[in-house]
Amino acid sequence: MQTTPQGWKIIDGDAGVLSFSYKFAAEGQANCFTARLAEGGLMVISPPRGIDEAAIADLASFGEVQAIVANNGYHHLGVGRWRELFPAARCFAAPGAATRIAKKSKDAGTLEPL
Repeated sequence: MQTTPQGWKIIDGDAGVLSFSYKFAAEGQANCFTARLAEGGLMVISPPRGIDEAAIADLASFGEVQAIVANNGYHHLGVGRWRELFPAARCFAAPGAATRIAKKSKDAGTLEPL
């Protein structure tokens, strides 16, 4: 499996399927995944908090981020930053996650239901 210079693991580059491991707390480890949508853009699942510009630039070479999915309520830590980076992207969350994110984040904005 290939890896980009900033740590994206390329599972299937043509399909835009990538993974990115990140820490969300001192001992917490999580994974972000991407996939290409039918329109050609990328869907990002589990957007990492604290991602740097170089990793975003690596991701851009695979396509434009069109959808951001907060798959759990702890994404109040990063979804606002991803919305800032990709203002045209649609943002989604499960109802329970959306409720928690709305309580914990001032910049997450409206999250569409999954």
